[in-house]
Amino acid sequence: KCPMKSYLKYSKNNKVFERQLRLVIALFFVVILWWLLPEYYIVHSVTNSDGFTRGIAIKLGSSPLFSERKFRRGDVVSFKEGFLRRIFPGGLLVKTIACVSGDVICRRANVIYCNNIPLAYVRHYTSMFVPLFSPFKENECVVIPEDMYFVVGEGNLPRSYDSRYLGFIGANRFLYKVYPLDKKEKINFSVYE
Repeated sequence: KCPMKSYLKYSKNNKVFERQLRLVIALFFVVILWWLLPEYYIVHSVTNSDGFTRGIAIKLGSSPLFSERKFRRGDVVSFKEGFLRRIFPGGLLVKTIACVSGDVICRRANVIYCNNIPLAYVRHYTSMFVPLFSPFKENECVVIPEDMYFVVGEGNLPRSYDSRYLGFIGANRFLYKVYPLDKKEKINFSVYE
């Protein structure tokens, strides 16, 4: 017998096995990536109140990597506000977290303060003379409860419909965490710490 023939036969079977093994390993990694990668969509700001024009919104809980619901000051989040569905399709708002649990929110002379630093003016009417109501009473201070946040529209802060009128937003209402691709301007929220 020629030893070369048996070697060639073995190497052909070995190559088939190696291909099958590579395919199984590739499929394994595809399944793992499918499980790890979150559900996402591209956000386009239409109201100019978000401080960016485009971003990636990742659905919270759609992947083990994005299941934690801990948020920091400066994080951009998206949540639903039911009565706004007539104005915004789906009722999704994109806002920036300005103040977190334990911070003190005060309203003095129609200005909202976060830890005694002015944050935003409270308007009484929209630009179309629709009345606006704030849940924060004049000359009253409130400590933000656990797992609640004060959110603002960063890009167009004076006209943004945010926590000044909605009140505190619970972490359980946040559906997406948004990662802006191009920031137009940035408010330094670290001064509120």
